Amino acid sequence: MNEIANAAVLRAALTDAPPLALIARAKEWLDRGRGANVMATLIVWGLTICSVGFFILCDSLSANWAKHSSVTSLFAVIVLSPVAYIFFGLVSSRANLAVGGAMVNLILVLAAVLVGFFYFKEKLSMLQWTGIGFGLIAILILGLSGQK
Repeated sequence: MNEIANAAVLRAALTDAPPLALIARAKEWLDRGRGANVMATLIVWGLTICSVGFFILCDSLSANWAKHSSVTSLFAVIVLSPVAYIFFGLVSSRANLAVGGAMVNLILVLAAVLVGFFYFKEKLSMLQWTGIGFGLIAILILGLSGQK
């Protein structure tokens, strides 16, 4: 009932307030109770996606370096790898290390399979699609239960 009252207050505030007051009231609502937990979950997911993105980029650049001996790719990997690990460290500081590591690794595997399917037009069997579905369910369960 309290959440309904808070939502009603927020809705009323949205119609009357200037933009800065709106942001302050929304932040105040998020900081109370459940809103803070939602925000923490969103932060962990955002950091996880950033970490995975940088890991995939570094992996692609290192493969390019191995195939074509591109010094530019090597330099980019040297510069971007620490950024990927910084994001991973931020994930681990907000979620348990085991949960954060499992989330990042599962998303990396799923991303590699999906890149193979969409970009390289690889065929997947029903059993492989079932495995991808279980992987997505595992990521969701880990993400929802992994807050410190």
